[in-house]
Amino acid sequence: MKLLTTLLVLITSVCSYSQMLTFDQAQNLRKKSLADVEAFLTARKWEMTEAQEATDEKMGKVVFGYDISQFDSEKAASWVSFMPSKLGGEYNRLSIQVNKPALYTAFMTRLTANGYKLKSSGIVDGGIKKVYTATSTTCVVTTSTVEGVYTKSTSYSFFFINTTSYKLNYEDE
Repeated sequence: MKLLTTLLVLITSVCSYSQMLTFDQAQNLRKKSLADVEAFLTARKWEMTEAQEATDEKMGKVVFGYDISQFDSEKAASWVSFMPSKLGGEYNRLSIQVNKPALYTAFMTRLTANGYKLKSSGIVDGGIKKVYTATSTTCVVTTSTVEGVYTKSTSYSFFFINTTSYKLNYEDE
């Protein structure tokens, strides 16, 4: 009976973790079409929570949440924002927010394993901002504190963007 219970707990935890995105999946999703991103995330039990059309001034954006709280729709285990570009998949942008230190550590391990090098770091808007670059992609990693009514927690964001696009739009920030 103990073996069966242990096996059930192990399978449940593996299945629930497999629903989350890995660093490599997030990095690769950036270059996909909106339809492919939506299908990939929906198959893994992510829910679309917001969609904004592109304008002449800004890109469109679709937001997906994973394990969204029943009691507060602004809280989830993780969030993904996908910003498709009219210029093609190479110029899409994707941001994933994770709230668990273990996921942050796993993402950072894969970031360096994928050849990203630290370009800059600093304190911005009360958080830590680190910019990493690889051959054609820049990843901006932001660590910030989120305050609730009775709680305070740390949030980690990974923003994937084409390096040329990053230089044109964000490098001077």
